[in-house]
Amino acid sequence: MELLVSVAVMSVIMVGLGSAILLASHALPDGDSPLDAMLEAGTITGHITADLRYATSFSERSLNAVEFTVPDRNHGDVGPEVIRYEWSGTAGDPLIRMYNNGEGTTVADDVYEFQIKYHLGAIDTEETSENESAVTVLVNHTATGSINNYAVHSNHWIGAYFRPELPPEAVSWKVTDVRFRARVRDEALGLTMVQLRLATSDHRPDVTVLEEVPMYESTLTASYLMGCVLFLVEILDERPHI
Repeated sequence: MELLVSVAVMSVIMVGLGSAILLASHALPDGDSPLDAMLEAGTITGHITADLRYATSFSERSLNAVEFTVPDRNHGDVGPEVIRYEWSGTAGDPLIRMYNNGEGTTVADDVYEFQIKYHLGAIDTEETSENESAVTVLVNHTATGSINNYAVHSNHWIGAYFRPELPPEAVSWKVTDVRFRARVRDEALGLTMVQLRLATSDHRPDVTVLEEVPMYESTLTASYLMGCVLFLVEILDERPHI
């Protein structure tokens, strides 16, 4: 009797569990519910908005299609990329995305409505012009004591680090000439390359030579005179070392 009663009770429990599982299975999303359609539409809208955020120009702006260019994304040829979204306007047709006029890919199937509205407005742009200032002294050092001899050769250099103080509106600067005192040593047969280099973090000459100008010893005299070497280098916010 106990066994028969247990079997009867287990049968009732199994029928109840089967009904619960059946009801729970109907509650699971199957991809066709209105909520699923809204979630998918939101995801697709987010992708389209992300592409439009980087648009630089538009070649078509219609109710069911938009075509625009974005900066180079390293896809194929170098240059702007072309992106197009379009829907035929026929209920049930897919929404297509085309990239660089290639074969279209389906973004969404079975589309019944897709409309794009544009808010257009004028943007005021301020034109800026650059003016070159008069020649100014970037760095200056005048010895207060007597001048000492300093022989320069291939393994024995002399240099000076400088970083100019520029006005806030300056966007670039350039070195036009460098002046220093020099004289002949022994026979006037030497050749000195006066170089303008970038500087390392510890204010030493970097390997990058921005410009160099030859200075022939034959152009010097036996006395120290102020000489000048001409440069024409434009630098954008760099710290050169000479």
